[in-house]
Amino acid sequence: MIPKLPRTLLWTDKTTMEEFLREPINERLYDFYLELKNTRHHFGPDNSAVLLFNEIYYQLTRVEFEHNLDFNLDDYTQEIEANTGKEHSITFVYKMFFAFLLLRQNNSNVARYFQDIIFFRYNKTWDERTHHALGSIIAEDKKYQVELSPTPCDVNDLEAKDLHWDEITNIFNPSSIGEVLNLWPSKEEKIKVLRLIEASYKKLSRKSVKVENVMNFIRASDFFHRMYAELRDNDETAVTIEDVKPLTEAEKKKIAFLDSAGKEVKYEAEQFMQKLVAAGLLTPDWQPNGLSISKCGYLADEISDRYKIAKKWKVMGAFWGFNSETLRQGKYKLLKEEKEYSDFLDELKKVG
Repeated sequence: MIPKLPRTLLWTDKTTMEEFLREPINERLYDFYLELKNTRHHFGPDNSAVLLFNEIYYQLTRVEFEHNLDFNLDDYTQEIEANTGKEHSITFVYKMFFAFLLLRQNNSNVARYFQDIIFFRYNKTWDERTHHALGSIIAEDKKYQVELSPTPCDVNDLEAKDLHWDEITNIFNPSSIGEVLNLWPSKEEKIKVLRLIEASYKKLSRKSVKVENVMNFIRASDFFHRMYAELRDNDETAVTIEDVKPLTEAEKKKIAFLDSAGKEVKYEAEQFMQKLVAAGLLTPDWQPNGLSISKCGYLADEISDRYKIAKKWKVMGAFWGFNSETLRQGKYKLLKEEKEYSDFLDELKKVG
């Protein structure tokens, strides 16, 4: 699933035209810009051009990254107008977009579609100077290879930007998290970003979440543990994550269970269940791992009291496949014979 990248993760703005003019395509595009402005010389910094070139690269990187053939040009128009303000008319901006795509050799299908929409919507409004300038580009028949891949900001600046990682990663979808991590080349950068995403995950998973999104919280918890290990131990720096598969029946049962916990303790409940798995008391599907009915009853009561599960015997009985009354009686049987279960109780204390 493609992440929903904000501008700061798609494009890092350049501050001068000199930075842009290091690329041959931008030299030619700047000539086109000057011709439309009806001037051949600029003295001093051209902040207006810098703003426009940054917008071109940001929006076209967005087009290439999202690769959505169902996009609405009006959505881009609104954002472009908001970003460029009164510096340039939207018609002028789209002339520049069109010229850039004429000059670029390696346009994708979606970039060519974007180019076609601009032409059919705006070409009748273009004046003679514009048609002449575009005709010159076509007559030159010179194309440039230009990569339009995300160029995110420095990882050390991310925390201050207060990004909504839940939205960016499609509610902590592991495949989307993997895509985001791969925006940065080094392991160290990936680990820093992973920590920021995990911190957001821990904060938001304590709040109310939609039931259909709980699967991502379940999978994300496993993902964070595994990904830290892989990034530290593996020589490969690229993260490969399979697309999220449909929910299994076991995961659906986990969702139903977590949804019964108190809204503010969903994360803690999920973490405790994972600890019980690690201790061998539960299976990976959060089912009792060879426990007697007495141990199951005691554990069900412990979990329910910790995580504010209402109607605990009914909920835990349904989750573990026991009659609720049988489960309840199991707890009291253990309490009557507590000494016989000292090893189990000690093991449970170690879990935390």
